[in-house]
Amino acid sequence: MKKIDVSNYEVDAVNKEGKKIKVPYSVRESLEMLMFHPGLNLSSLDLVKHNKIMVKIEDCKDDTVLLEESEYEAVKRAIETVKGYNRNDIRFIDRVINAETVEVKEA
Repeated sequence: MKKIDVSNYEVDAVNKEGKKIKVPYSVRESLEMLMFHPGLNLSSLDLVKHNKIMVKIEDCKDDTVLLEESEYEAVKRAIETVKGYNRNDIRFIDRVINAETVEVKEA
């Protein structure tokens, strides 16, 4: 399984007065936009699969979510397919592409 940090973090932005400020970067919202991005050209089956992954992420109460290998591959494939990222997305992308592999033992 892969463990992805889905906690929010702060990024730099510029306010109306032209001053640098910190604003929250919502990782879960970014994952949602990524997983349903029009550039993925999702089939109906892929849309359902992506939705199941997002429900799992949204329902997770912790700052990390555990994804099955196939779920992780779908997220990673989306990261690699979508274009148009900016500097504020680097930490988000790094969390996905360098997700920790963990072993889960049955209770």
